Amino acid sequence: MSCIRVGSKHGGGGGGVQNNNAGFAKDVFGYSLNYYNGDYSSITSNSFMADKSALSNLATDAPDLYNGNINSMVTAITNPVTGKAWPQLTAYRYDQLNRIKQMKAFDSINFTSNAWVGVNYAGKYLNKFTYDANGNIEKALANNKAGVAIDNQTYHYQTLGGNKVSNRLYAINDSAIATSGNDLLNQLAFDSTATTINTVNNYSYDEIGELKANKQDSITDIEWTVYGKIKSVTRTAGCKKYNLKFDYNPNGDRIAKHVYKSDNTWISSEYYVKDASPFARGCEINLSVRPRSPEAVK
Repeated sequence: MSCIRVGSKHGGGGGGVQNNNAGFAKDVFGYSLNYYNGDYSSITSNSFMADKSALSNLATDAPDLYNGNINSMVTAITNPVTGKAWPQLTAYRYDQLNRIKQMKAFDSINFTSNAWVGVNYAGKYLNKFTYDANGNIEKALANNKAGVAIDNQTYHYQTLGGNKVSNRLYAINDSAIATSGNDLLNQLAFDSTATTINTVNNYSYDEIGELKANKQDSITDIEWTVYGKIKSVTRTAGCKKYNLKFDYNPNGDRIAKHVYKSDNTWISSEYYVKDASPFARGCEINLSVRPRSPEAVK
């Protein structure tokens, strides 16, 4: 990876061209991060960055930012079948508290001139987010490549007189009809009844706000240590997902993970061995233990 210039002549980057980089393989992918217009100037007239001047809507979809936030990103990967580049530009907008509130994606590029072409935006990969005053997400929208919504989510919290009682999320409802196959599915309809809100909705909490249950993920109980670390995760009986148990040392480092079927039949355990340094993690060793099958004992 060295750059994001696209076009068959450049192979996605400087590698492989008949110049000082001729001894290197062509780039497989590349990217650039942009903050404001003019934040980068090439030392030559042959810049590897595609010209964005024709994308007039970037003035509003990716306004100049001088606070370190990324206003746009260009990525280019190589099609492993055709060898051609797949470039995409994503533009970002933020609110006053630097929370991302919108992303748009563009792929209209002229490979010959290495320049982005202005088009009427049709909602490709559009993402939008709205927040409350505490930073909790209230709504989230996500489109697919065709501009069709695959997520149109509403996040539900307990309210009293129109004001949130806490930051605890009780349900996420999705009104989108289309799906990517991997997006979050619609949950139980939100029930705001104060006396049962913590039991009938998708998420439940203990007295201090620790998550205790997630119905959509078949989690009936999450047990926590007094130090705020997960001790065990129990699933619905008959669930194909696994129950989990965790062990920690006196420093709070996880030293073991035990995996069980939903009927608590032990499947495997992983043990973590660390060095003496509280900061170094490069010497961690994972040891997996599994029960021996009857055939192995014979």
